[in-house]
Amino acid sequence: MPKFLRRFLLALPAFLAPAFVHAQAVQATPNLGIVANGFVYALAPMPDGDWVVGGEFTSINGVARRNLARLNADGSIDAAWNPGADGMVNALATSAGGDVFVAGQFTAVGGVARALLAKLSGATATVSTWQAGIAPEAVSSLALDASGRLLVGGRFGSGPSASYLKRFAAVTGAVDAGFAAVPDAGVRKVVVEAGGSVLIAGDFVNVSGTARRGIARLDGNGQLLASFDAASNGTVTAIAIGSGGALYVGGYFTEIGGAPRSGLAKLGTSGGADSNWNPGGINGPVNALTLEGDRLYIGGQFTQVGGVARNNLARVDALGSGTLDSGWSLLADGEVRAVGATTSGELWLGGAFRNLGTSLRMGLARLTAAAALAPRVDAEMPGDVTSIQPLSAGGAIIAGRFLKVDGAAHRHLARITAAGAADHAFIPQPNSLVMALAVAGSSLYIGGAFTDVSGTARSRLAKLDATTGAIDPTWTPAADSIVQALVNTGTELFVGGSFQNIGGAARPALAKLALSGSGSVDSGFNAQLTGSVFRLHGAGAGRLLVSGSFSQIGGATRAGIGMVATTTGTATAWNADLTGSVSGIATDASGRVYLAGELDAAQGTTLCGLARFDGTSGVLDTRWRPFANYGAGEVEVIGGSVYVGGGFASVSGHPRAGLAKLSLGSPFPERTWIANIGGGEYPWASVIAAVGSTIWVGGEFTQVGGQSRASLAALAPGTQTLFGDSFEEIPSACVPEE
Repeated sequence: MPKFLRRFLLALPAFLAPAFVHAQAVQATPNLGIVANGFVYALAPMPDGDWVVGGEFTSINGVARRNLARLNADGSIDAAWNPGADGMVNALATSAGGDVFVAGQFTAVGGVARALLAKLSGATATVSTWQAGIAPEAVSSLALDASGRLLVGGRFGSGPSASYLKRFAAVTGAVDAGFAAVPDAGVRKVVVEAGGSVLIAGDFVNVSGTARRGIARLDGNGQLLASFDAASNGTVTAIAIGSGGALYVGGYFTEIGGAPRSGLAKLGTSGGADSNWNPGGINGPVNALTLEGDRLYIGGQFTQVGGVARNNLARVDALGSGTLDSGWSLLADGEVRAVGATTSGELWLGGAFRNLGTSLRMGLARLTAAAALAPRVDAEMPGDVTSIQPLSAGGAIIAGRFLKVDGAAHRHLARITAAGAADHAFIPQPNSLVMALAVAGSSLYIGGAFTDVSGTARSRLAKLDATTGAIDPTWTPAADSIVQALVNTGTELFVGGSFQNIGGAARPALAKLALSGSGSVDSGFNAQLTGSVFRLHGAGAGRLLVSGSFSQIGGATRAGIGMVATTTGTATAWNADLTGSVSGIATDASGRVYLAGELDAAQGTTLCGLARFDGTSGVLDTRWRPFANYGAGEVEVIGGSVYVGGGFASVSGHPRAGLAKLSLGSPFPERTWIANIGGGEYPWASVIAAVGSTIWVGGEFTQVGGQSRASLAALAPGTQTLFGDSFEEIPSACVPEE
């Protein structure tokens, strides 16, 4: 939970004039699907060839599905199957009759109270009356035996009395007291073999008092089978059963089955390592192993298999020596958590990846039998728009944490037309976050964490055509770390971030670059700032406001916020003497400075998220001191009013969820301008901008003013009437942090 969310008002005023309840008009456009990648942790095949997927997501290919979905064999979504889980799903098991067992961190499934474990009808998604006789504390793995009984690996209870493996009756969910296995630590994987024996893998060292580290075999009653002892020296995390009783195992071991094997091995029926099969060491966690014919697929979080580069995904020969398939080198840019194969040779993948190779695939993917990527079937979460750059021709460029806009790939950057539509011809595709935007004429400047834009190397900075997205081939001032802020003052570009060097020159955290040519560093501007810069704001008259995590600017003490001369970078006399951190900066026509963030105090006066200072001296204006009861993250002065965004629930005692409009003369919100945001765990308004005649807001939310809007919305600015009056009071202090 963000630090902001632990801040509360000391007291609310006893008397509040009644607030108007109608919402400020939300404009019809833009109304776009802006999404980031979801996470798929579990895959399970259905008897008819469909698949059930579980994880953390809110939609699949734009269709609302909360953490649980059923997909047809061709990757399309089963429209009728939509139970939804109110928390993460991390384990699945399906029965021969089509029932689905679900485990995770939820408290309800399909609107029915079920803590961590539930049974659903595979046909209708109806929640069964089945409930586990003992509620688990955590679940890692599920498996069904031939009688339909459910084996659960995880944790039941806590402390010395905790147990890690249980079996439950198929119909009633009663605990099977006759199942006797007692591993002494976590069970991460449970697999039922064809003959009814049970393989368990995990963190344990002993099972029922007998030494068995990482992996063990049990009979149908949970009795340890002495005939199998792999003698692992570490944890086993994944198992796949091959022909003839062969076992393929992955985990955190360097020796298993009597042979040196690093993280990956093939075992015989007694647990001994196959002396011939050895693809070589794997340098990271193995989460999933799946056999498809004579090929073994490996999913996890690694970069090498047998010394050969393989990102999180690999295929090896299941027979012979286990040769790594040199012709199959699909790279996943994030962890692979689940792998499943069909009888026809198709492959399903789930995890935390965003791309497979150069193709966008968000947490979920299907490969054809010919190893080609099938059409996208993305797992999605709400995106977060953190920057809005208005364009003179209308519309705006947006940036933030998102990968798709209205179903098309737009990695962290998109152009929204004046009509509110996504411009799908504008596709620069940075390979990581874009955190800052600036426009000069027909050029767009972007800064962030990226190292590549549309296949062209660009280290955290790039210059693009603002209409087409084409990259400027000559403007190349590389930064050695993240760029978080950009400001164009008309003739130069100011750049702030976490870098130490930029454009070949030492410029810690702050630099001035030429807008044209190669983007050369201005040799006369050197703020010598100690720390990082988060925000920049042009203050006019040759001055630049700078906020971040720093204590000095050029030797002058300035804690987190300061003002520098745009010619030299020297700190001016402006000094807010602020305690806290600043995430939003604005100025009005009189040059006064408005700050938003975790503002605790300034010049001996308590603050709560918002403040205004004289533009020359930095003296706090104690007459304009609104109190946001949670985080205030953004502030903009537009048309003579102050618009504030964040995660607050009230401003100066008036209910306002995440957005508020204030007068330049009053610390109270405008009473008729109400545009509450909502949706998601912690809805947040990150950025506010004037675009044309409307106010655009971006952030992480799914609703604005009671209407569905994903991460971006436009609102009418309204009129400046009915602000608070002198009869009202605001709190005089914030509650100290817990």
